[in-house]
Amino acid sequence: MDWLIENEETPKAKSISQWKIVIVDDDPEVHNITQLSLSGFQFEGKDIQFVNLYSATQAKQYFLENDDVALVLLDVVMESDDAGLQITNFLRNELKNTYTRIVLRTGQPGTASEHDIFKNYDIDGYIAKVSMTVNHLKQSIYIALRSYRDLMRIQNYQKGLEVVISAITNMNQIDNVFTLSKGILTQIASIFNMSHAQFLVTGLQGFTKAITSTANDKWDIVLEADEAYFIDADENEPIIFKALSERTLLSKKNSKEENIYGYYYLSQKNTESVFILKTEQALSTTAEKLLALYVTNVVITIENLISSKSSCQDKT
Repeated sequence: MDWLIENEETPKAKSISQWKIVIVDDDPEVHNITQLSLSGFQFEGKDIQFVNLYSATQAKQYFLENDDVALVLLDVVMESDDAGLQITNFLRNELKNTYTRIVLRTGQPGTASEHDIFKNYDIDGYIAKVSMTVNHLKQSIYIALRSYRDLMRIQNYQKGLEVVISAITNMNQIDNVFTLSKGILTQIASIFNMSHAQFLVTGLQGFTKAITSTANDKWDIVLEADEAYFIDADENEPIIFKALSERTLLSKKNSKEENIYGYYYLSQKNTESVFILKTEQALSTTAEKLLALYVTNVVITIENLISSKSSCQDKT
């Protein structure tokens, strides 16, 4: 079968961050040719991680245990004429997975027409194997991964917004300064497609000592891989981020190093803050202006929150 062989490239080494694509097909040759045709393929600087499954039964079990799949290349006819459609229904209706993109592929039409499948199933493509080329396959994957990326950004933004709202609602607890900061970083990371978000604050009139267990007059929050944590002065911090944050703080102006941005802000209360943000792609001029405006308002919000909390503690 040569329906996809147009060129041969040496597969790239897998990077840390990858798009997970699951191939579900009962024909091993389809798996081999698909992976060969997509060797070296990247989207937004990330490689593909392939998962190979050979039946609807295997696929259902895998999706029960894994919810981080970006795209499924799904054969329609396997154990039955509608095995692929059963998996689609399982993902969307039973697992309530609306994020994973689905592209159906078939070498034979099965029982349902293409029109009925698009009408009744939440899929992103329906492709006949006999007419598929490498370009057609890659185009389908670009479209599907863009959709998945945007859906995940929306999901992350919603999570960040929920955390912010929860923190504001329960401002009587000092830990909510940290919770609010984490929510804000989550929002920034999702809106601007950040792989690293860091928030350094210093000079908060001594209020920072009540927030962390350290005796430092500054606090440093990092958000990576959905995990937020404080960086203490004696902890190891990635050199590239540490150097940029120190340079931004000392120069008292914005800095940039490739796709890493440092934003400096000095409030009227002499609170100095630095946001360090690493993006997947370079930001546009408009995005940079919006980000700078967002950062300024974030610092004012957190500063007022801490000041308000400190005033309440003094009264008691």
